[in-house]
Amino acid sequence: MLQKLQKMQFGQPSEKAKQLLGNPDLLTIFDEAEVFADENAPEPEVVREHTRKPKRAKEELASYLPIKKTDIDLPEDKRVGNICEGQLVPIGEEQVRRVLNIIPAQDFY
Repeated sequence: MLQKLQKMQFGQPSEKAKQLLGNPDLLTIFDEAEVFADENAPEPEVVREHTRKPKRAKEELASYLPIKKTDIDLPEDKRVGNICEGQLVPIGEEQVRRVLNIIPAQDFY
């Protein structure tokens, strides 16, 4: 009983099976490329494959550049907690973003 219910739910729909088995022309409906193909046509040219260069990471590109670290602190009057009125202290760092400043080429004559 359980197998019959599973077959009804997950099995092939009976309408599809009836259509395919009842009409054999439907099985060859997508073979028109073979029907219209030219027997004397030359074989397609095989192109040699190529490999892409690996992409370079931003850290690798900017490894020789100096890094400027900017800390932004709260003013003294805003370093008080809202609920406990206690003094706020830094508990960690978070890197928000890295910016690469590009200066266009300049003539020095």
